[in-house]
Amino acid sequence: MSVYKSDLSKSLHGMMSDLHAAGAISKTTMREFDERCLHQADFDRKKIKELREREHISQAVLAKLVGVSTKTVVKWEAKDGTPPKGAAARLLDLIDRKGLEVLA
Repeated sequence: MSVYKSDLSKSLHGMMSDLHAAGAISKTTMREFDERCLHQADFDRKKIKELREREHISQAVLAKLVGVSTKTVVKWEAKDGTPPKGAAARLLDLIDRKGLEVLA
């Protein structure tokens, strides 16, 4: 299930998806539109640790799943850590909403 930034974003995204399916816009354009319309959950250090504990995985396993180093996950969970961005944040959101099975 996608979470949209607004009802307008949902409508526009639906139209763009139809255009993409018809071959009228490229995959790259569709991906850019996804980034503009779809909500990306914010993951702070507490939420990342809760996600790991709920899924019963270590920092090393989470790192492997989202394609980063273990050191990066350790930094995300540190008191002054920088939150994840980009593909890693999207994968964390996916795991959070659907569970680890979605990546299997």
